[in-house]
Amino acid sequence: MLRRPLEAVFDIGNHILSRVPEAVPETFARENLIKMAEYRNRLIHFYEKY
Repeated sequence: MLRRPLEAVFDIGNHILSRVPEAVPETFARENLIKMAEYRNRLIHFYEKY
């Protein structure tokens, strides 16, 4: 039930940030995108971090 709204929020955020040059430093973005992907996988697919 929460999957589609969360995906929409992430998609909109990615779209906005992609239009702003240097809005987020490269290392900060990379580290946080990894964390967001891990969280999404746990939330959607019930994956556990090993």
